Amino acid sequence: MEDLPSGEPEFRVDSPASNHFIAAGPIDVVKSEDRIDLAWRDPDFQTRTHEEESFLANAIARSKRDVEEHPDSPRARTNFGLALMNAEQFDRAIAEFEAALAIDPAHYSALAHLMTARFRRGDADQAESLAASLRQQFPSDAVGPTMMACIAMRRGQSQRAAAHLEDATSLDPKSPLPRYLLGMVSMVRQQERKAIANLKAATRLDPLSPVFQRGLGVAYALHGDPKRAVRAFKTSLALDPNAVQSICGLAKILMKQGSNESAIQLLSDYLAGHENDRVVQELLAQAYRTQQEFRLAQSHLRAALRSLENDGSVEAVTERARLMNNLAVRCFSHSDLGAAKKWFRQSLDLAPHPIAFQNLHETHLKLGEVESARRVLDEWLDKRPQDEDLQVLVAVYEAEDGDRERGVRELSELIRRGVTTRAAYGGLGALLSDDEGSLDEALAVLKDAHDRFPEALAILNNLAYVHLMRGEPSAARRLLESLEVEDRENSIYLTATWGLLLLWEGDRSGAVEFYQSAANLASSLGRAKLARTVRQKMHLELARYLLRNGNRHQARREARMGLSIHCRSKYEKSLRQVLERLSFA
Repeated sequence: MEDLPSGEPEFRVDSPASNHFIAAGPIDVVKSEDRIDLAWRDPDFQTRTHEEESFLANAIARSKRDVEEHPDSPRARTNFGLALMNAEQFDRAIAEFEAALAIDPAHYSALAHLMTARFRRGDADQAESLAASLRQQFPSDAVGPTMMACIAMRRGQSQRAAAHLEDATSLDPKSPLPRYLLGMVSMVRQQERKAIANLKAATRLDPLSPVFQRGLGVAYALHGDPKRAVRAFKTSLALDPNAVQSICGLAKILMKQGSNESAIQLLSDYLAGHENDRVVQELLAQAYRTQQEFRLAQSHLRAALRSLENDGSVEAVTERARLMNNLAVRCFSHSDLGAAKKWFRQSLDLAPHPIAFQNLHETHLKLGEVESARRVLDEWLDKRPQDEDLQVLVAVYEAEDGDRERGVRELSELIRRGVTTRAAYGGLGALLSDDEGSLDEALAVLKDAHDRFPEALAILNNLAYVHLMRGEPSAARRLLESLEVEDRENSIYLTATWGLLLLWEGDRSGAVEFYQSAANLASSLGRAKLARTVRQKMHLELARYLLRNGNRHQARREARMGLSIHCRSKYEKSLRQVLERLSFA
């Protein structure tokens, strides 16, 4: 059962307003397994109040009158352009800045504001050309190289951005903005010490900036220093108590430290006055989920959903579908399968997604609704006929539904075509391992799979099982002993495989104990049919063991006990074959 991850970044930092010529926009910090990326977004322009609109309208009107009275004044035209740019009327603003420069080509403010207007409108090439001109005309000024660094970062050119920022810091060592930006860029370049040093310098130059403190907190968090990260985020919050970026960043660090209660209190306090903040609602749901408080997690996911009720945009619909899937996962975790099925269905009706299809399919199987599960696969395949992961799942499903040869054939063809996924290899290996005539092929497939996916417990278990079916207990023991004890104790299949290993080693009572533990674990998880299958498999392997050791009477008894368990498993045929051998021998 899988959540759909949020599109929210690891951290988000506002653009610092320390230089009105540079509007870098908010920075999303995205951390993957082996790298850090910065996504420089356009500035978020909030809906203005009536008072703010009136103020801007009056500023535009006054500036326009100044231009009418002084049409040849570059200062008047620049001020008019600035008022228009603040109102996001970029085309008109650009026209005024260009008019000012036509009067005075060396007018610094007009040139710098024209560069900013082009940048904010998305004209990166023109903004870069203007920044170069500014650098040439005013060689001792840091604004030109700082803007060129912002443009380079937007293009993902971190090395070039760093070079421009080094230039800017040398030109204006007392300006905190280039230091801050250089610190952020250094994170991308995995220069952690340099990142922290520059961000600390920015906070010393402007100790009252919550954005600089937040950036320092991000650097410490990514550097693996949660204590200093918490301190920096708390400083940022002391300077700006309602900064949601700092609240979310601090909460994430607290959760990673295991301080869920502190994170919950922090997020709850914020939501008391901002209940429609979807991101915070979902983060609070995550904190409650970690504490196994699934009903509270559901409650906050529902609140996140409600915050999107009146938003009909494509993005909002997709987000609602994602939240519905995650709400269904929480219901599933709480064993409320009916509600889980409902939410998964609603999620798919809004925006079909492979994870939601897979989750709904699994829910139907959990409820024993085999035909409904099959219909979900058909619908999924109709929506995404080229989905290779889905083709693997369908092939495995067909094999389990009785057409084993077709499943093996389709999985083999997928692997031949280059679909080298864990599911493809694991599925093919599992199918082949169930056929005693295909054990050599199963061994080759599973060895390849284990080399590709050494952390995959299911593949390792199947490989150990094939070794045992081939009469190679030493090889199986080496594989099983490579696992942690808790891996075995938490897995039905690994526990059963340990039972088979002990049987091959002659420990009959130990084998029975492990098989019974596997069956009890399956029962405790609500998988009654699997529990019966495990017990039937135990009787089959005991019958084979006794037959190998010449104890025909007890072997017949074990085989009959296995057949008395009605679970329609694949082992019934093997049990009948054991009885036939005993009858004709």
